[in-house]
Amino acid sequence: MLSFVEVSKLKVVYPNQIEEELHLLFDEVQKIKPKVILEIGVENGGTAFFWLSILKETNGIYIGIDVDPTVVKRTSYLLDRFGSSFNLIIGNSVAEETKERVNKILDKKSVDFLFIDGDHSFNAVKFDYEAYKPLVRSGGIIAFHDILPREGGVGRFWLTELKEKNKIEIIKSSTNKYGIGVIYKP
Repeated sequence: MLSFVEVSKLKVVYPNQIEEELHLLFDEVQKIKPKVILEIGVENGGTAFFWLSILKETNGIYIGIDVDPTVVKRTSYLLDRFGSSFNLIIGNSVAEETKERVNKILDKKSVDFLFIDGDHSFNAVKFDYEAYKPLVRSGGIIAFHDILPREGGVGRFWLTELKEKNKIEIIKSSTNKYGIGVIYKP
């Protein structure tokens, strides 16, 4: 099993995350030995690299959704390194067509880890959570990036809408930004 530090040394594009927060999330995800990871919001593939490194151990599949078509070029290094494990969908996560494409790739498999880091508006985060949560298996993890600041769309959704008792916050920032919220699906 690769450690966070080992994966960090391999990393070409570092994710837009606080390293200690990502490290703690990486450790939690690795514990469940995921075979399927779904990420909403790929950007440059920074976090995708970490998730794909975990999946390499389990021979799993990664599905990334991003609305920006230039993400294909920016993440080509992931396809070169991880091959068919890397599945990229260019589309809006709220579009029914996008969800259909996800289901086609899943082919009736459940998601072990869902990372929501796409459109940070309250309504988009709420939609992503409600639309993709049913795909996550019992015992799986759902994580949200940018739960700080609390008045932002993600932070407000995290505080006001999520009543699950089995949620934790990973906050190592002193700047009132970033932060990761984690839910363990019962």
